[in-house]
Amino acid sequence: MARIATKAPARKGAPKKTPVKKSAVPKAAVPKAAARKGAGQKAARKPRAKAFHVSLGNNGKVIECARHETVLHAALRAGIDYPYACATGNCGTCISKLDDGKVSMLPRNDTSLTPEQEEAGQTLACRARPRSDLAITWLGRGRK
Repeated sequence: MARIATKAPARKGAPKKTPVKKSAVPKAAVPKAAARKGAGQKAARKPRAKAFHVSLGNNGKVIECARHETVLHAALRAGIDYPYACATGNCGTCISKLDDGKVSMLPRNDTSLTPEQEEAGQTLACRARPRSDLAITWLGRGRK
């Protein structure tokens, strides 16, 4: 049962104090670690996004690409001069040959990648998110 300690009556002009509630458990009975704020609770961690390895056939480099980012974004983040223009799936400049692996595609303009190109294993790097480790070769502009 909790005890309530009362203070002496306040003097004239002094603000009125509210009763202080004391714990029924003596302070010495609570371990110091448990007394600390948040003790016993694990810190909330954001789950790390799964990263896949993307091998670029044009220059032989291997980069990491998180599950939530596009191949183009990962390549640019790694300092690769990957060819692109719009980065929104409208122009087709980043068209690439998917040599190995699986990707999921973000929405795009139907004219930038035809069904025939898709069946032939081509993809748009700006719209492709990895679902496995990849081997990819860009087809635009011939940069190394």
